[in-house]
Amino acid sequence: MKVNSSDLEAALKVTHVTVGSASDISSHYTFRERGGRLEVLSYDGRTFSSCLVPNVTPDDGATFTVEARRIHMMLESVGANQSLEVSVADSEVVVKGPRGKVTFSSLDPAMFPYWDDVLSGAKTTATIQADRLSAAFNHAKQFIYDQEGKAPHLCLAEFRKGVLHSTDQMAVSLVRVPGMEESGLRVYVKDLGNLLSFLGTAKGTDVEVLETDRAFFLRRPDGAVFGETLYNHSFPPVNVDWDLVDDETWEVPQEDLLAAIKFLQSGAKLDEPRVRFHREGESLTLSMVSVSGKPLPLTLTLTSVVQKDGAKGVPDFSVTDVYLGKMLNGNVNPKIKLGVTKKSAGGWVRIMDDRGPDTYLTTLAWLKTA
Repeated sequence: MKVNSSDLEAALKVTHVTVGSASDISSHYTFRERGGRLEVLSYDGRTFSSCLVPNVTPDDGATFTVEARRIHMMLESVGANQSLEVSVADSEVVVKGPRGKVTFSSLDPAMFPYWDDVLSGAKTTATIQADRLSAAFNHAKQFIYDQEGKAPHLCLAEFRKGVLHSTDQMAVSLVRVPGMEESGLRVYVKDLGNLLSFLGTAKGTDVEVLETDRAFFLRRPDGAVFGETLYNHSFPPVNVDWDLVDDETWEVPQEDLLAAIKFLQSGAKLDEPRVRFHREGESLTLSMVSVSGKPLPLTLTLTSVVQKDGAKGVPDFSVTDVYLGKMLNGNVNPKIKLGVTKKSAGGWVRIMDDRGPDTYLTTLAWLKTA
């Protein structure tokens, strides 16, 4: 059969992220004829993917494997839009191209853990724009706990009733995504990169979300699939009051706040990541501990301050500097509102913003009251 090198690379762009590193079939691509088309599949032990190779007519029943790293090396040497002739005999795969002939060893394709039956039994729970789903997970991944031995139930991001939940025990990220209300999609922290890579190949299109009690799948309009074996743990129950009114709400130009943080970081001690907040009227003073050990302050002018009826105001507080930048990643609003609330001996600062039809709410705990 004849294969265009660029067509093959386009398919492998989908499946390369789920290639394993063990010295078994997980380190190979598995190819098979399916419905008169050539499909390539890979599986790394937890995540898996498949994609049709365009413009190829394989022999009936053709199936073989090729070690992933070797086929990538060959394609890199061949270049774009080159005609390749592929033939399979016993356990050998011969590829002829403009630079000559190379022979690869094929493992037994029957050893590959195909997921056809699981996918055929999966229920469609959502059809959603890939860009929106990618943006939600990109935000959530900044706030996911990664110490599985201590709290495995926090090492994931999970949809509940249309809201994507994640936390790293310092901040909580909630992203409300209309259209995901029926989905229970949950992704293990170490598999998020693979999922985001797949969504990146689906930009500008909708993806179908399919779920079973064993795995979830995302499917592009052209049939390409990414999936993950279901993570054993689930995110703990969280009650969210989207209409909660904070003790105080401060409006500030986003550009001013980000510039202030960078300015303070430039002169702060490396082992002192705390940013202290102090408000007087419409003046907001941020400060960090300088290299000399003295306070390094910078004052901003708030564009508005709103206090909740009956609130007694909030004391000075501190948060970690890098979290302020994380909370604002992807926020394009020129002015942001910081919701500040004292709670018992501590408190929080939070930011809520709309990004198209989706609502992002990120809450950061105070390190301590000052």
